[in-house]
Amino acid sequence: MKKVYLVDYENVSEEGLKGFEGLDKQDEIYLFYSANNGRISLNFVKNLYALKDSAALHFMKAFTGKQALDIQLATFLGSLIEADKEGNCKFIIISKDKGFDHIRDFWNVYRPEVKICRQETISHGTSKPAEKTPETEKEAETLTEAAAEKTEKPKSTRRRSTSRSAKSQTKTQTAEKEQRQEKAEDQAVKEPQEEKQDTASLPAEEKVTEQAETVRESAEKAAEKPEQAPEAEQKTSLPAVKSGKTSLNAAVMQALSKEKYDYKIVGQAASLAVSFCGARYQKRETYKAMVRQFGQKEGLTIYNHIKGLL
Repeated sequence: MKKVYLVDYENVSEEGLKGFEGLDKQDEIYLFYSANNGRISLNFVKNLYALKDSAALHFMKAFTGKQALDIQLATFLGSLIEADKEGNCKFIIISKDKGFDHIRDFWNVYRPEVKICRQETISHGTSKPAEKTPETEKEAETLTEAAAEKTEKPKSTRRRSTSRSAKSQTKTQTAEKEQRQEKAEDQAVKEPQEEKQDTASLPAEEKVTEQAETVRESAEKAAEKPEQAPEAEQKTSLPAVKSGKTSLNAAVMQALSKEKYDYKIVGQAASLAVSFCGARYQKRETYKAMVRQFGQKEGLTIYNHIKGLL
């Protein structure tokens, strides 16, 4: 049987002609190339020259463009199949492009008598046999465009449903992640259920730095000022708020000074505690502020020293 090779030279280049030495003189090679192929090697020229003693070689220059060579090769293949009315030829596409398998499947369905396959080289076959479907076995000619649309519609529906379920699952996972983050934050902020400590019961230290003593004296003086003018506090609530903040400031500074904290840390902690004085969630906000300012470990320690004053 005569073999007709249609070579996609853009795809396989010189490697696709391996095994041409074993071809018969009746065989033919149609080599499709374009300006995209570039240069060819001297060995390839020698191989082409050797073909004159075996199969007939035809050069087919294709126009350039997106998949232009593939389309022209497929078109020319159709004309060769139509010309081979007696079925004496076997048509072999030489290409690594598996898209040509669809051409093979098409002819196997509508013209089963046509012998066609795809290989990566002339000597090595990689083409798989066409898969038979129930429609092909019963009656291939009854396949219509309406049947094809019915086959495609469920696929598109499944794609849309799969896409929707994936989006829904992503939203659910995001919501669950946010809930876990909120619970973790509330758990970290949750205050231990302990009795408030009286500042008077704090143990006195034998030695206090000079800086801490200075801070303590200023705190005591500030705490005494509201007692000198009680009448002003009764006239308006604003001085009362100021007095509460002042007292809290002094108490925090005194408590942390006794714990031998640096005067800068004492001042910063007192300012943060006073900033949330009278707030709805005073303890929680103060805890968060301490952690942000001094870190998780140090901030929690400072908060535990002053939480009884809040």
